[in-house]
Amino acid sequence: MTAKTEIREFPFESKAYSILPGVTQYHCEKHDLDLRCTYPIYTEVGTISDDVHINDIEVVENRFFNYRMVTPAGAKSVIPIL
Repeated sequence: MTAKTEIREFPFESKAYSILPGVTQYHCEKHDLDLRCTYPIYTEVGTISDDVHINDIEVVENRFFNYRMVTPAGAKSVIPIL
């Protein structure tokens, strides 16, 4: 017996994108703590002028993207659990 599958895409918005590198201060709601980022996020790769050093938090695709799943072919309802 061969089960047929298909790849489906679901729109996704990260609820945790705010913890990505690129801001100088973060807040932990669970512990009610403000955390300050004091280290550089840049590496020796590239330079500021060649768009390599963009803050991760500023990249739209890090917040909104399509999540791909393999599902049974013809499945009417698939709820991704993320």
